[in-house]
Amino acid sequence: MCNSTCLPEIVSIIIYQLPHLATASLTNPIIHCSTLIEFQAALTAACSPPPIIVSPSDQFAELDMLTNDIPVTAMYILCTEKKFNLKNTSCLTNIKLVHSEKELMRHLCMKSMLSFYQQAIEYKNNGDIATGNLLARYALNSLKYTAQFE
Repeated sequence: MCNSTCLPEIVSIIIYQLPHLATASLTNPIIHCSTLIEFQAALTAACSPPPIIVSPSDQFAELDMLTNDIPVTAMYILCTEKKFNLKNTSCLTNIKLVHSEKELMRHLCMKSMLSFYQQAIEYKNNGDIATGNLLARYALNSLKYTAQFE
């Protein structure tokens, strides 16, 4: 179920146990969770399209079972352990391992940009130029923000 604070058709980002991640400049709905209960509630309330999940590798095992039957756009795992493997995970298709916070933020910014851009094109094609232009501006802002993580 989508609550009223969600932007229509814009992917939300659910971040587990990474409170210091520099996401303030992203326009996407961003939910920082510090407990499994908060994470599960955010996952249940996520808007369409399916959310992006972000987690450190040392917390991944806790989330793997919770996301087993729920579609996600992507799952980014920040490698915080030297020997992290994905052999026993329930779903390998959408999981991407990243090795630094900069790399993670580049991925999130690009996913954000693509989400806004796709929606901007859709709105413009349907005749809603104002909303399309607003979403295109959000896409451009996300792209500009990506440059900070080079």
